[in-house]
Amino acid sequence: MSERVETGLGVELGGINEFCALVNKESRARGWWEPMDNVLGGLVPDVREELFMPTVDAFTTQKIMLIVCELGEAVEAMRQDIYGLERKDTFEDELADALLRLFDLIGERGIDIEKQMAWKINYNRTREHMHGKSF
Repeated sequence: MSERVETGLGVELGGINEFCALVNKESRARGWWEPMDNVLGGLVPDVREELFMPTVDAFTTQKIMLIVCELGEAVEAMRQDIYGLERKDTFEDELADALLRLFDLIGERGIDIEKQMAWKINYNRTREHMHGKSF
């Protein structure tokens, strides 16, 4: 179990890293990482190892674009007024798909997302309103 991470907002983060690891384990069990594993000869390299970085980066880019695709499907469901929990191809379902793909990637890369989120919340507090943008 990961430590609780204080955000400075009166809320602690905890359990997100474990959830990402669980989603990644489920994703691996369903074969979603086999193409990368096959290219790398079944090795699961340290993602920082220079020799493997171009290949890992290519697969990471693919995973990010699949997240973007899920968000596009969420917009399309919204445009067609398709909403509902525990139903396939709804706005909520597509958001869940996007989050699960994102959590899978975070788990695969071993990112301490709780620590990064807490840091980002506090960093954003130092920025101007809407970060100086109109939207």
